[in-house]
Amino acid sequence: MAEPRPASSSESSPREDRADDRTEKKRASSGSESGFLRSVRQLLTSVLPAQLPDARAGSVRETRPLSPPPAATLTADRLRELESKINYRFRDQRLLIRALTHRSFANEQPLPRPLHNEAFEFLGDAVLEFLISTWLLERFPTLSEGPLSKMRAYTVSAVNLHHLAQRLGIGHYLLLNRGEEKTGGREKVALQVDAYEALIAAVYLDGGVEAANRFIRREFGPTIDEIDPADLTPMDYKTALQERLQSLGLPTPRYEILERQGPDHRRVFQVALIVQGHQLATGEGTSLKTAHQAAAKFAITNLEEGLRTLVNRETLPRLEDPTSTQL
Repeated sequence: MAEPRPASSSESSPREDRADDRTEKKRASSGSESGFLRSVRQLLTSVLPAQLPDARAGSVRETRPLSPPPAATLTADRLRELESKINYRFRDQRLLIRALTHRSFANEQPLPRPLHNEAFEFLGDAVLEFLISTWLLERFPTLSEGPLSKMRAYTVSAVNLHHLAQRLGIGHYLLLNRGEEKTGGREKVALQVDAYEALIAAVYLDGGVEAANRFIRREFGPTIDEIDPADLTPMDYKTALQERLQSLGLPTPRYEILERQGPDHRRVFQVALIVQGHQLATGEGTSLKTAHQAAAKFAITNLEEGLRTLVNRETLPRLEDPTSTQL
């Protein structure tokens, strides 16, 4: 009877063959996965910047990356269009993108989420007040604090900022989520005013105080030119309306809060202006004071017929905008 031959070293068992197959497949899978991860890392490195220039010359601070905006809402051409309107070309367009990014949009993006514009609003408001204060003191060096404060309040009021924001069409460039889009967010006074202040901050961070000062003097030149230090009444719509109503024998208007929106640090108020139980106008602002001013302006410029009904007269002197007629 023949003895069985031992297996030679060059031959392998079926079990060993299966093990070798699994090893080869694992190696192939591992190699393709590494290639895929390398591609992802290269893509992320190319589209997500890791640093943002600080306002201080020569310094750089790290921040979370800004995700690129949707092509359908904020393309490179749209950014250049806005830069042309404001006559300023950004060295770092990420600052401009952030100025136009509303919280609602940022919160719905995948991680890492882009930064929204609320901190820029805070900075832009401070930069604007500082530069306007400096300008007014240069223009009217002999005036006291009271008149200068009134001039500044008028110049940086929500009513005036909204006018400037509308002139730029800034609402059309905002990055909003679908909810804000459906509720007319691009036309909301508060969102436009906030974005305008954020735009000032973006210019300041990109080009420094001189660039921000040039931008503000271009934008606010007509407002400063119309100021008459001898007659500051037209700067206060609320006072102008009250004086006109009193001249017609009507009581002082009453303002009622209709709605409060937003977080405590960025509250938006909507108020109704009421005279003798009749609502004559509504106004919206980031403070009760600015909301009152907005409602008073609307009442003066748009509600002549409503006031005629209140005094029950067929002929009532036309109510002029206080910025065009001395009351």
